[in-house]
Amino acid sequence: MASEPPRSKIYFYGRNLPYFDFSNFSQHPIVIDGEQWPTNEHYFQSRKFNCAKYADTIKWAPSAKIAAMLGRSRAQPIREDWEDVKENFMMIGLQAKFTQHEVLKTLLLGTRDAIIIERSDKDAYWGDGAARTGKNRLGELLMKLREQLREQPGEQEEQLCGQEEQPNEQDEQPDICTPFPGEEKNDVPS
Repeated sequence: MASEPPRSKIYFYGRNLPYFDFSNFSQHPIVIDGEQWPTNEHYFQSRKFNCAKYADTIKWAPSAKIAAMLGRSRAQPIREDWEDVKENFMMIGLQAKFTQHEVLKTLLLGTRDAIIIERSDKDAYWGDGAARTGKNRLGELLMKLREQLREQPGEQEEQLCGQEEQPNEQDEQPDICTPFPGEEKNDVPS
């Protein structure tokens, strides 16, 4: 019995490397539920927080790098269910990005059956990590999206662009904010 040839691998991460457009930092605005986000990183990081004021601060950050920094800060508490919902939000952002930008959809479909890997020394969850043994969840979600796009050509774009975030109990909780330095507690919207 002949074994299958090994699948090719595509690595992405740095701005000056091929396939940087797969990164959440690529400058491809997305629209979700009628709101525009400068990058998928802005969208994803802002979803971590119940505090609408802080989420807006992330949304309007001048760069994806600053949006990531704000999202990783624990100056505001993250939503309690974040570990349970983070991949859903990542996929919503990826679906928007790769269906709203035809060039990106073509690029992703052009990877054929290659294994897609985020080559990040800093992140062993979304990327492969310094030891190259990370979970590579961003790469896995991109490959899943690639399969979805292949299965329903033509229809998939309409279905994904109109997808709305699924509400959950956490979304219905009050907006809980910790004041920014120099703000009084009563300056924060409730």
